[in-house]
Amino acid sequence: MNSIPNRIELIIKYYNMSYNSFAKSLGLANGTGIKTMIDNNRNPQNQTLNKIVNTYPEIDMNWLRTGAGKMIIGDKTDIREDDLTVTAKQILKKLEEDRVYYDSVRDEMNKIKFKELFDNFESLEGRVESYAIQASQTVNDKLNELSKNYNDSFLVALDKILRIEQDLENINTFMAQAFETEQIQAKLKTKLKTKPNERT
Repeated sequence: MNSIPNRIELIIKYYNMSYNSFAKSLGLANGTGIKTMIDNNRNPQNQTLNKIVNTYPEIDMNWLRTGAGKMIIGDKTDIREDDLTVTAKQILKKLEEDRVYYDSVRDEMNKIKFKELFDNFESLEGRVESYAIQASQTVNDKLNELSKNYNDSFLVALDKILRIEQDLENINTFMAQAFETEQIQAKLKTKLKTKPNERT
């Protein structure tokens, strides 16, 4: 805590933030300027100090400028930079371990979900294929039934037509025979009428 840049770094560690996230919380574009200031131990402008205190009102401005007192207003405990660094490192290590664990769990869950999804897809594909076969069979059965009905209807109609033609032929034959019979009878009548005259 020998300089203002050291104290700003302590604030960043206290809130467990990166240079970027801290800079953006102050309304800056990125953390490059903050990092450069800390690395080169260069005092920031008053405007930057005011932004820090306005954004984090619990930070004591007097402590930030001079290093006197406590970092947090009303804080009764002594905060040492070394202790905070160790704690931050422990937290980061724990977070890293947790992240590795959760990543492995997530990967495992993704594998399980992918396998379930693949199995479900195969099952769905099988059901669709089965439905397609059933639908195809049903369509074929319907077509066969329609074809049979058509053939049956055609045969019935053809039989009726043949019968009608036969009936017409029979009628024609009957009428021809009747006409011929009438002609013969007419001729006979004519002959019978003329024969008595011939005798006289």
